[in-house]
Amino acid sequence: MEKVAGVGWDARGPLQFEATLRWLSENPFLQPVKLAEWAATHRAGSERQIDTGAYSELVDEFGAGENYESWYYDPRWSLYRNYYAWSEARVRELDSRGADPALIQLAWKILLATTWQTAWHTPRTGAHGENLSDEGPSAWTRAIASHSRIAVIIAEAAHWMTNKCDLAHADLRDLDSDGEDELVLKNDNLFAVFSPKNGGRLVYLFTVNNPPGRLVIGNPIDDWNLLEDLHAYMDTPPNHPGALADVGYEHDNYSTEIRVPYGDTVWARLSNSEKNSTGFGILKNLSLGKGESTIRTEYSLPNSLTKLSTEIGFSPDYQQLLRMGPSAVEECSPAKGIRGWSNEGVTVGARVDGGYAIWDKPRQDRFGHGYLLRVTGFRGFTVWIGAED
Repeated sequence: MEKVAGVGWDARGPLQFEATLRWLSENPFLQPVKLAEWAATHRAGSERQIDTGAYSELVDEFGAGENYESWYYDPRWSLYRNYYAWSEARVRELDSRGADPALIQLAWKILLATTWQTAWHTPRTGAHGENLSDEGPSAWTRAIASHSRIAVIIAEAAHWMTNKCDLAHADLRDLDSDGEDELVLKNDNLFAVFSPKNGGRLVYLFTVNNPPGRLVIGNPIDDWNLLEDLHAYMDTPPNHPGALADVGYEHDNYSTEIRVPYGDTVWARLSNSEKNSTGFGILKNLSLGKGESTIRTEYSLPNSLTKLSTEIGFSPDYQQLLRMGPSAVEECSPAKGIRGWSNEGVTVGARVDGGYAIWDKPRQDRFGHGYLLRVTGFRGFTVWIGAED
């Protein structure tokens, strides 16, 4: 398709493709068919051996080998090969123990998407060459492959949806094998994942009450540019904000304290622990009760700050957005203090208290498959984030 579009290879590609189509249409001895229909009425005569092979540029100029083995088994790709192998095995394991089919389907979609151009290497010459390349795996394909591990987070939510209990839970564990613990708040309605290391942001939120389960915060197969870290705030472009992204402090580290790990209501605290940051001492006090469909976040500001802005990104039913785009998305603002969106049976939104918080203009209204809000608070303020289906 790159040649057809005239990208990187030959500017005459579109004209050459049009000429090929014209030749096909003008020759009566060629009959176009739909492959599935044709295969249903024709039986294979015999089994034939098909030789492996790739086009000459890959084999000769780029050094991929006839079946890509030189790229795929390059020691510089082994880390990413292992990421994918672990992710696939873990998704299969969680699915085998009982999991919501819709979220498992989304997990597999993530695994499929993150194999795009697997192990692609950047050569020094040719249509896709770069003079200064080390001829190893391209930075963009390393970023894509790294995010195969997000499929496991989705599968964890799918497994919880099928095996949940009536109580609320809070726990700290490394869901995605990235070496950093995530904070998980979950009950019979929601499954929420926070990244303490990366701004104390709410990076993924799922509805788990009624099937199908849905991802409503997080857009894991939108463009990651060159970012390999799973939950780091992406500055250029700001395509993966998550929620509770405190403006100016998106990269700050937060310490975590779980005050009540399970019961009718769970409580956890995220504390900004960046001593050289003006945000040092920002507190996010989180709570979630059993049967509740909103997470309450009480902000407390240090004396050094008189106000704080935080951004909240929603992707209402991410899988539906991937399939159908935003055609069914509607903005919902039933009251002055509530803003959100609905999409085919799921509604997501945020609510602010009327005292020390106001709606503000976000840095952008849209990102990837998502919509952005900004709240600016003075002194202490409270934000509720939730979803209902």
